Amino acid sequence: MSIDQSEYDAISRKAEAVLGHAKIDSMSRPQLNLLNRALDRVLKRRLTAEAVTPDEIIGQYEQIVFYVLPHGAYEHLLPPE
Repeated sequence: MSIDQSEYDAISRKAEAVLGHAKIDSMSRPQLNLLNRALDRVLKRRLTAEAVTPDEIIGQYEQIVFYVLPHGAYEHLLPPE
């Protein structure tokens, strides 16, 4: 079953409401990409953004920023600016 674009938009708005601008703005580009992919997987499992709980969103955020790709874990791999 394919997910409608409106559901992807809705999960983005829901994640923003749950996490807040400060947390999202403090994430690096790679962390944001991982969060988007993680939320896409949750959405595909739940089928609607409404069915995704705030705890699931927070859990995905915490996994990424604390365990998968914490700040400082990859900066040494980036080319110098």
